[in-house]
Amino acid sequence: MAVPVFRWVPPALAWRHHGQEQEALATYQRALDREFGAGAVKAVPIPSDTVIPRQGSLHCITKTFR
Repeated sequence: MAVPVFRWVPPALAWRHHGQEQEALATYQRALDREFGAGAVKAVPIPSDTVIPRQGSLHCITKTFR
């Protein structure tokens, strides 16, 4: 499962960003493991900083892939 992540954060928030990102990814992975079985689906972080300023998002740029 593609999970958008953002590498740039305001400097005042950077100290807690990495920990929160790792916690969120781990939460997604636990939910996927419960639903589909351990390791069947992997939560994959996708850096998304560059698409947002160009009016895109992970959802928008991937919804046409099949």
